[in-house]
Amino acid sequence: MLAASWFGCATDDIVDRGARPDRARRYAEWETRVRAALATGTCAYQPLAAFLRTVDQCQVPAQWVAQCLDGWREDLHFRGLESEADFQSYVDRVVVPPMRLVLGIHGGTRNEPFTVALRRYTESYHRVDTLADMAEDLRDGRVHLPAQDLRRVGVSTEELLAGRRPPRLLELLREWTDLARTGLRRARDLCDAAPDELRPIIGASITVNELRLDSLEKAGLGILSRCVLPPVVPALRLVLAERRGSWHG
Repeated sequence: MLAASWFGCATDDIVDRGARPDRARRYAEWETRVRAALATGTCAYQPLAAFLRTVDQCQVPAQWVAQCLDGWREDLHFRGLESEADFQSYVDRVVVPPMRLVLGIHGGTRNEPFTVALRRYTESYHRVDTLADMAEDLRDGRVHLPAQDLRRVGVSTEELLAGRRPPRLLELLREWTDLARTGLRRARDLCDAAPDELRPIIGASITVNELRLDSLEKAGLGILSRCVLPPVVPALRLVLAERRGSWHG
């Protein structure tokens, strides 16, 4: 899982960091390198070679890696979402593949109950991420909230990109917070579907995202201009509680 997490973080850095033209060039080079290594089974770059050995030894379908690359390429050229249906499609194409790749290193996750529960969790997780990343995304010229939803509450993407903080947006932010919170509660069944070894990390992830959501809700329109983090000490306490519960279970 560490090797798969490294691969995801390394690729995310290429997609999200640096000048846009430079990102596209670096990603094209990276994607070519990864696909060539997948095809040949060899790579001189040791971190990538370690990831590929993990994929091979854990019998992870090479298609899963390719789908991650497809999704990251799409995200690199993100131009916004029009509707909730577009959001759901984005989750399927861009957000689910890396999550499936990391957790799919464990063979015990490759079954229908886990896959269905993972999709539910990933949608809720991405709603939290969308809210948490709003300030950074706006600085980067990106709006991840669907345009139809914005228009419904009388807000335009142009207003947000211009740095305005319309109070009308609060209605939509509350809707997204409620959807994410409900989804995270339902996502607890991912722990039930997971192999025993993964339950602590999955439970902790859900708990931390619930705390993130609490902080985002309190921040209100402040999420448009600053990064909002959960309180560190309560987060650590709850994560440790999840861990202790797994030991005693």
